[in-house]
Amino acid sequence: MSFLLYVSFYWSSTEILLTCIQNSVEDASKHVASMVKEGLKDKFCHVAANVVSQFLSIVFHQPGNALKSQSEERKYLCERLAPLFTLIEHTFNNIRWSYIEIASKATKQVMHVSGKRTTTFNVDIMGCLTTGESAELVFIEQSGGPDLTNGSLHAIGDAEKVINEAINGLRAKLCNFLDVPVDVIRSVKSFLLQVIGTRLTLASVQCVGKNVFAVVELKTAMVPNSWDDVDMYEEVLDLLFCLENEVTKQQSCKKTLRARLRLSKKEKYDGITIRDWLQGIPGGNAIGIQK
Repeated sequence: MSFLLYVSFYWSSTEILLTCIQNSVEDASKHVASMVKEGLKDKFCHVAANVVSQFLSIVFHQPGNALKSQSEERKYLCERLAPLFTLIEHTFNNIRWSYIEIASKATKQVMHVSGKRTTTFNVDIMGCLTTGESAELVFIEQSGGPDLTNGSLHAIGDAEKVINEAINGLRAKLCNFLDVPVDVIRSVKSFLLQVIGTRLTLASVQCVGKNVFAVVELKTAMVPNSWDDVDMYEEVLDLLFCLENEVTKQQSCKKTLRARLRLSKKEKYDGITIRDWLQGIPGGNAIGIQK
């Protein structure tokens, strides 16, 4: 995120959260309502105000202004997670989100080519760019509700699954630029977000060698269940705006790749290309884990 954009985000979210912290839930509701109106002038303020406003609306009539932690996976996804990403989608207009067991074309292609199925191709939440070929860019898997009654095995399985999905999405995007010199490959990324309980972890995936992919954690945050913990939304908003900034970078990256591809067609390039780094997939599994 550029410095000026970060400053805009920081003051937008901090001002709103400080107002919430310093007031009771009843008084905060009046201030947040006015900030939602003011947020129409600034996209970052608009997102911050509406995220807090949504949370306020669901805890306002709860005992102690707190939600129960017992919530099944799909209910939590629909009530607490989907509204966050929908707000980002309709504010910045550069990514489109689909929800609940969305088929990933990139993973289905890998299965078709390899002839083996080692992972499912359905994604809990998937984000695609709204421009060009609508590339699959962000993959989100949720491992149970806040109570985590299904144990750690689901989380471990989903970690492998979401890494596979993100790598497959990255490979599918790179396959459109096979003759481009490999020096630009590290700027091309896909993203994953794993939800374990109330913890959100955002990471990027990029190719760093021949069939070698790096997963780098970018941000982590916890979604609050109580109004007393509303300040935790600062980390949540930081994560959302980090993701939005990375999506914007990938849009610019595609223009660079197309320009390099046109140049490679005009001038013969004898060096290492992206084609040389995208090797066959062992066992049909993106990260090479044998079942």
